[in-house]
Amino acid sequence: MPPLLQDAINLIKAGQKQQARALLMQILQKEPTSEAAWLWLTECLSDDIQRIQALEVCLKYNPDSEKARKALQVLREKSSSARPSTSPAQPPAAAPKAETPVIPPEAQEGISLPPTSTQPEARPVAPFTAPPAGDIDQEFINSLIEESRESAPRLKPAPKEEKPAVPPFIPVPAVEESPAQAEIPSETAPAPADSVVSAFRKPERRGLFGRREAPPPPRSSKGEEESPKTNWLTMFLQVALFVLFVMAIITVVVVTDLPSQLRQSPIPISSGRATAVQPTALPAYVNTAPPPTSTPTVILQFTATPTLTPAPPLPTGQAGSSFPVYFSPQAFSLPLPLAGHTATRLQDGRLLIAGGKTLSGVTMKTFLLDSDRSDAREINALVAARTHHSATLLEDGRVLAVGGENDTGVVKTADLFDPASESWSTLLPLYGHGVGHVAVRMDNGWVLLAGGCGQQAVAELFDPVSMTWQDAGAPPYPLCHASATRLPDGRVLVAGGEGEAAGGALIYDLNTRTWTSTAPLKTPRWRHTALSLPEGDVILFGGESTSGQSLNAVEIYRWQENRWESLAPMNEGRIQPQATFLPDGRIAVLGGYQQQGFATTLEVYFAASDAWSAATAMDVPSADFTLTYSEGWAYLLLGGESPEGLLDRRTWLIFSNP
Repeated sequence: MPPLLQDAINLIKAGQKQQARALLMQILQKEPTSEAAWLWLTECLSDDIQRIQALEVCLKYNPDSEKARKALQVLREKSSSARPSTSPAQPPAAAPKAETPVIPPEAQEGISLPPTSTQPEARPVAPFTAPPAGDIDQEFINSLIEESRESAPRLKPAPKEEKPAVPPFIPVPAVEESPAQAEIPSETAPAPADSVVSAFRKPERRGLFGRREAPPPPRSSKGEEESPKTNWLTMFLQVALFVLFVMAIITVVVVTDLPSQLRQSPIPISSGRATAVQPTALPAYVNTAPPPTSTPTVILQFTATPTLTPAPPLPTGQAGSSFPVYFSPQAFSLPLPLAGHTATRLQDGRLLIAGGKTLSGVTMKTFLLDSDRSDAREINALVAARTHHSATLLEDGRVLAVGGENDTGVVKTADLFDPASESWSTLLPLYGHGVGHVAVRMDNGWVLLAGGCGQQAVAELFDPVSMTWQDAGAPPYPLCHASATRLPDGRVLVAGGEGEAAGGALIYDLNTRTWTSTAPLKTPRWRHTALSLPEGDVILFGGESTSGQSLNAVEIYRWQENRWESLAPMNEGRIQPQATFLPDGRIAVLGGYQQQGFATTLEVYFAASDAWSAATAMDVPSADFTLTYSEGWAYLLLGGESPEGLLDRRTWLIFSNP
């Protein structure tokens, strides 16, 4: 089942039919022949006339759909059997005031709202016949598309007490009427259909022979004498049930209430088997900035790749789009507040969370998060407690954790994780790399480890097959908080660093085990972030200058031409930010430190026009967190440090739906 259809079904079950309707219309615009999408859409329509029209269109696309035919027959029989009420005329009730839907900024352009009108009366419909062959009712489909634009994820959430709708095609037991009001229907009389669901319900069990039992005979005089006692008992039961009902409501409200700091965050979708929670307010962060109008030379070139791989796939689509970016709080939390930890996606889809600093100091605890993101369970701990270390996924599925620091100083050992036994073993590298070193897996499966703050100019190679360490050849100067990126030809680009390395860049060649200097950087920097593009070029974002200022400068390394080129600067300076691709090819940069405080925003880079969107505030930890590829172009943000200096145990999902 397509993920978007599953999201729509989950929203229908949660009673959010307007949002589900918007998702279903997105599916039908791309795949108008989807029978399942048309059938689920009938659950989101407001009256039987629209449902009949939707089922007719479904049958024109899918003439052999028995479900659509049966549902259409039931709805037509219901409409043809409708009769005016014989009860005395009552003054018409005042129609409820229609609420104006909230239309997100990205959907306002090109929308003309239809004039307000009253609901048309149900017109008689002839008994079921096959829908006439001919053109699709495009005018009806267009009206559904226009209405669905008003039901984007930023729509005002439904009240909490709204009961979830019953999903189609699931048998639901009917509610029995009281004996005094029950009527014995004839076997040939069709059951009323409130929706398409009734067409697929099982017949009610009315008694031993399938009929509703007749009312009981009148009580005897002895029973009438005992009626006062019965009335008192009935009143007592009614009061008791009412008290239990009130207590149940209070319990539900208390249990399902979210922390106050999460109330303003959008939770528009569900992913996998982890269902998101409905927000209580409009989204606090939606990046809807339109792309710049100027279109200079395209910087990024994209190639199509699968969307579900152990590592983040390459971006696809056209750069320069403006799909919104969302932050969705996940249903689970980290077992304890963390920052400075590592999060490594294993080959089987699980996420390994290791080390980090907690409120009580550096920890050696390790957690495994299952692929469905439902819970993080604790497993065997690291051999040594460490934070701000490196974690590299090896070709055989193991993970190598190197360096870092703990409460007593620099950690000079390495730990190796085995996913089969979920345990760690310790190793002893040639050099103690500590904090600020670089770690890159080479094409042959070896791991290059270089530098480290406070260390000499050292580098070494780890062979995971022979479990041996070899000297890699010393770089020309010490490396501290540099960036390391593997190039398409197998070499490694190491850029920037503290002190002497700030303005330079090196290329390491494994074949000759030598370091070669490239053209100097346009802006000297360290504690920056590097992102490799699909064609092999490397972009550097932000960092810290030699004078201690946070940088907003951005530059790109053209590896085939061996030159650096300046790009448009970010809206604000960032030290140690996080950067990742969005599904349409844009690049999202978020979080990081500044000279005084934290960068608490996310901004998006439009590659086709070399421009940035306006920085938008986000309600997530702003520094020292991890951002790991999850699945379906979603990224999982774990823990971090808040501007108040507190550590966070919340988990967020970042996604952008094209």
